[in-house]
Amino acid sequence: MMRHPNKLEQSKTKIMEIIGLNSMPPISYKFWDTKDEAMYQVKYMKFDDKGIPNSIHVPHGDGSIIKWYHEGILIPSTGLYDNAKDELFMGDIVKCYFLDTMYKDRVVFWDNGWRVMGCTTEEFRDNCEQFVSQLGNIWEDELMYKTYKTRF
Repeated sequence: MMRHPNKLEQSKTKIMEIIGLNSMPPISYKFWDTKDEAMYQVKYMKFDDKGIPNSIHVPHGDGSIIKWYHEGILIPSTGLYDNAKDELFMGDIVKCYFLDTMYKDRVVFWDNGWRVMGCTTEEFRDNCEQFVSQLGNIWEDELMYKTYKTRF
């Protein structure tokens, strides 16, 4: 028997098309395990009944292992890529070259848009793939972490 979508499903689909959710790439995350001091790419998350993540599943061999949300920091992707096509995440340390100025050891952060100190959100977004190079991240650099941890 063929199933026909009901009016609610049709309405949801139409709303998603209007606001562009069908064309948005999935948001990816990394997880900094503060106990093990290790960075993991997030495979998927499970949420409690209040919608708060409680377990983070990260790749391990052919399967995944569980990390607990309260034992680390969930790090969102910016949706942007550097000149080597590496995905940029909150807290990444980058080198930028904008308007004849070299900005070294700048940290990616959210300020009504993803940016680095010294560049506007628009400059960063529009020039990222050409003029930004990822150097590392504050989570794995003790000095940078101590300097920038209050921003996150």
